[in-house]
Amino acid sequence: MQLEVKLLTQADRLIGGDDMALDVDDTASPKQGSHSVGVAPQYVLALGKKTNCRMLVSLMLARGEVPVMVGLRLLLPESWTRDPASLQRAHVPEVRQVFSSKSEIAIKEIDRIMAADVRFG
Repeated sequence: MQLEVKLLTQADRLIGGDDMALDVDDTASPKQGSHSVGVAPQYVLALGKKTNCRMLVSLMLARGEVPVMVGLRLLLPESWTRDPASLQRAHVPEVRQVFSSKSEIAIKEIDRIMAADVRFG
């Protein structure tokens, strides 16, 4: 059994249920430079402007005051997926070298969580 599935199973045992909410959001991690994987000028809603950052899609199970992170995936900007040299320099796995939108990443993550039988309403 994969580690991710084991962790999802444990999260479900701890707080899963029909009254559990699944929160899907984007998370920006401001960065300087351009060599860290995924760093590029991107629009950050919380700042109301473009800034140099990594963008991640995060998924959390939440009930009351008990949030549990169940997914965090890097959004690789198109500027990266079109630059083979940057992908190679950063050792991005070939399977991850394709652009996916935030929505596409979120749907894949929700499918992964549902496949592990995590309960949420």
